[in-house]
Amino acid sequence: SDLFPGLVPEMLAVQLQPGTLLSSPRRLFKHAQFCNGEIKDIDLQRRTVTFSRKLDGKEFSVSYDHLIVGVGSVEDLKRFPGIAEHTMRLKAFPDILQVRNHLLTMLELADIETDSAELERLLNFVVVGANYAGVEVAGELAEYLPTLARRRFPNVPVEKIRITVIHSGERILPELGSHFPKLQA
Repeated sequence: SDLFPGLVPEMLAVQLQPGTLLSSPRRLFKHAQFCNGEIKDIDLQRRTVTFSRKLDGKEFSVSYDHLIVGVGSVEDLKRFPGIAEHTMRLKAFPDILQVRNHLLTMLELADIETDSAELERLLNFVVVGANYAGVEVAGELAEYLPTLARRRFPNVPVEKIRITVIHSGERILPELGSHFPKLQA
C-alpha cells in the first residue's frame, strides 16, 4: 500500500490512526488495471507499457486506454553532510511510527532528567524543510508535544520544548510565492 503524505503530521500527533494513511491504488482506481513495477518502455503508438517487477526483474507488457504514471521522487541525502546519518525521514509508514516512538521516548527521558542542559537537548526537535509539509509537521508538533507533556509527563517543563525549522531557501513556504506574501511572512 502507498502512503498518503498529506496526513503525516496528523499521524505524528496521534490525531489519526495508522490505517487512515494507507491508500491502496487498487482501492482508489477500482476500474483500472494496476501494475506495480519499474517502467522500461512506453510505446505511445502501440499504447503499451513494458515494465519489470522488483522481485526478479521479469518483464511484462500491458496495453492501455488511459495511462497514469506516478513518477515519485528521490531524496537528495548528499546535499548536506550528515543528513543521511542524523535524520529521520517521513516517507514511509514505518518511518512515521519510528518518529512517533522517538518523540515519546524523548518526553519519557525528559520526564526523569535533572540536568538542565540535557533536558534542553532532549526537548529540542528539528524539522528540516519549510515547505507545506515541513511547516505543517512543525505546527502539529508545537501543539501536540506540550499538550501531551501536560497530560502525561508532569516533570517536563513545556516552556522548554523547542521546535526548530531549518530551510535552505530564502523564505519558508516557497509554494506561496508572491501570491500570499503576508501569509508567507
